[in-house]
Amino acid sequence: IGGLASTAVFDRLVPFRGIGERGNSELSEEFRAAKRQFGGRTQSVMLSYAALQESQQNYSEALEKYREISVAYPNSVDAHLGMARIEELTGRFAQAEEILAALSDRSDELDSDESRQRVFLARGRLYSERSDWSEAITAFESACQVNESNQECRYELGLALVKSGQVDKGLGHLTFSVGSPAAHYNIA
Repeated sequence: IGGLASTAVFDRLVPFRGIGERGNSELSEEFRAAKRQFGGRTQSVMLSYAALQESQQNYSEALEKYREISVAYPNSVDAHLGMARIEELTGRFAQAEEILAALSDRSDELDSDESRQRVFLARGRLYSERSDWSEAITAFESACQVNESNQECRYELGLALVKSGQVDKGLGHLTFSVGSPAAHYNIA
């Protein structure tokens, strides 16, 4: 489970903890009971539950659980990414962007390259949804800088470049990630 290397990053993300009806540090009785029942597996179990609620489009419940996870486990990048996804899915793009920008701005403090890459990919996808190709390209380039041989990053960057009109440059990334025939299909 991806996380932040220290609570220093989380301390700067405090505005996102206040989502929901309860105060910033208050956990529901249900969450406290889950902590007692699942012990060291609580974070993983609750992330799975929040993801299930998200997949069933029960966004209010999912957002509340992601918020509680971020309170109980302040280093959880997954909880913050979950909150950003819910904000985006419910049309609150500014809030999603704010969460992802805060994580991106402190990416050097994240605990793993995988976490850094996931944050940049999520930010790029948010901008892609809004057809903001310049910002999407910047975010996808940051994801590729973490690991330039990651096919997913290169694919997303290639698509954004093609959609921004930079077909030749995008074709190189698409060819790397999916091969020449599929790359040409994607730009057709």
